Amino acid sequence: MKISSINKMWLGTDLYSGNFGKEYTYKDFKSIIDYCADIGLEKIDTAECYGINPPVEKMLGRALAGKRDKFIIATKFGHHIKDGQKSENFNLNFIEKQLENSLRNLRTDFIDIYYFHSGGNKEFNNDELWEFLNRKKDSGIIGSLGLSLKHSLVSNKDYFQINKAKYYGITIVQTV
Repeated sequence: MKISSINKMWLGTDLYSGNFGKEYTYKDFKSIIDYCADIGLEKIDTAECYGINPPVEKMLGRALAGKRDKFIIATKFGHHIKDGQKSENFNLNFIEKQLENSLRNLRTDFIDIYYFHSGGNKEFNNDELWEFLNRKKDSGIIGSLGLSLKHSLVSNKDYFQINKAKYYGITIVQTV
């Protein structure tokens, strides 16, 4: 699906992870996704690390059954959750498995936007990682590559990743 310039609104899904003091059931989440479909809100942003049991990606994939083609899905990579604790992992082998997991969780064969999620400059500056991701983009598994820039980098006016984004084929930048 091409990214529409008409509807600029996105549904962010971190809220549904349970991290903000309210637990959402699948039924709650599905009604929100159905409502988005009804009103034409077609863009959904999620991440590999939103929610634990179940992950938001998994709820989203289930909720999109039969209507995946109506939505633009953005997800992210670079975090690992174990025993309720989030940690960064930008190792290429880990990212390969994470991409497979996201595709499986989202019940899709492609991701419209795949974001590097809040990593540092050292993790970002990885030619091997970006070559892999660009091959996935060329094959149609990823539509566009994105950079979800860590807040501390913006606060510190560290624009290394933004300046190198084009070199790595990144066309979309968001700040956390």
